[in-house]
Amino acid sequence: SALRGYSPPAAAPRREQLPTTKMFVQRMLKDPAFAAKVKEQQLIAASKGQNADPNVIDEATAQRYLDEDEAAQKREKTEVKPMSQKEAESLERVDNRAEQVKVVAQSLAFVGLGVRAVAAGMLGATNDPEVARDVCTIIRQAHKPEETRVGEAFREGEMIDVETVEAMLGDVSIRWVAVEAASGRGVEQDGARLGVAAFSVAGNRCDVRFLCVRPTYHGLYVGHRLLER
Repeated sequence: SALRGYSPPAAAPRREQLPTTKMFVQRMLKDPAFAAKVKEQQLIAASKGQNADPNVIDEATAQRYLDEDEAAQKREKTEVKPMSQKEAESLERVDNRAEQVKVVAQSLAFVGLGVRAVAAGMLGATNDPEVARDVCTIIRQAHKPEETRVGEAFREGEMIDVETVEAMLGDVSIRWVAVEAASGRGVEQDGARLGVAAFSVAGNRCDVRFLCVRPTYHGLYVGHRLLER
């Protein structure tokens, strides 16, 4: 028999639980990315005849979507995603070349070389004897892989000699442009040549003889800027 005068203790107030479907609807409204993923899965299910109306979500399916998304978010926080090909190539171009990046991250100077540029009075134009040796070095360095005889490499011996460069610099039919680092920024000498281009123009045709960039600056858009110039 019940104890006389005894009253059972009051039950603790129950914490209100949001129904799964209500939580699901709130997530759909507040998280566009989640809503897009769910909609995609709904359409796939509907196309397979699993659900005639892709807009109908039952309690169990709503919970599954919530659980799957929560698990996916946890994985994203712990997994290391592999780099895309584009990211890898971009990193490779600048990896361990912070100094070179510092040099090219400025307005580069474009100057004429050779007798034609000097005669035309181009700003900074020069035909100093040292120019031929420097230009020859840049061309040789840029074409060095062709001497390896590996893969498609085919060249035997040096690409060019100083005498040939001197003759080309003295040919008024050939135009020379060099790209220079106005400020060496403690990495290069001020005014260091990073690349050179030689071309000739006949009527509407332009023949590019050389477009060469020092190997340490390959992949840093120096050649691209020189070509645009």
